Amino acid sequence: MRDSFRVGECIEFGWTTFKQRPAAYVMTAFVLLVANAIVQAVAARVRGSGIALAVVLAPAYFICSVSVARRGASGDEPTLNDAFRPFTERQGDYLMVALAMASGALLCGIGAVITWSLCAFAGLLVLEGRDFKAAVIESKDLVLKYPSEVALLLIACLALNIAGTLACGIGTLVSGPVTALALVHAYRQLTTPELLPASATPP
Repeated sequence: MRDSFRVGECIEFGWTTFKQRPAAYVMTAFVLLVANAIVQAVAARVRGSGIALAVVLAPAYFICSVSVARRGASGDEPTLNDAFRPFTERQGDYLMVALAMASGALLCGIGAVITWSLCAFAGLLVLEGRDFKAAVIESKDLVLKYPSEVALLLIACLALNIAGTLACGIGTLVSGPVTALALVHAYRQLTTPELLPASATPP
């Protein structure tokens, strides 16, 4: 493992990788965004349990975006199959991770930031084959080992996505994939730097 990672380097990796296949990232981001908007709208009409469902599906949407980024960060072109992978295989593990991320929000919003932060890498770990319990624990341990670095990365990603949302929402089709790629790169910097290209792992 590396001692840490550089937030700027992760964001730069996300942008550089996005530019290599912009159409694929925009397409998958658009489909996920539309699907999420439809589900959120339906859940809002149902109210009560529907609102709780919408809160849980928000991290599920995030995990789908990470699935796309994971494929792209490996040098392959992401597809809709990657985007919806959390809904087509091992749904139980992905759902439990989404519940863990949303648990803070479900408890009247208390601890939402903490639960999302601690589970920042949990979706990636499930994508790599862990069950939900191991994924949540390993993500928590990794985040607590590098709390300031992860916090800065998440703040930077949030700021970029807010900027994307302010651009009539269209900017999220770029900021979403870029920040997801940045998160994947940070995770790989910490866990498997030997598998990254030499240009991606400066001294």
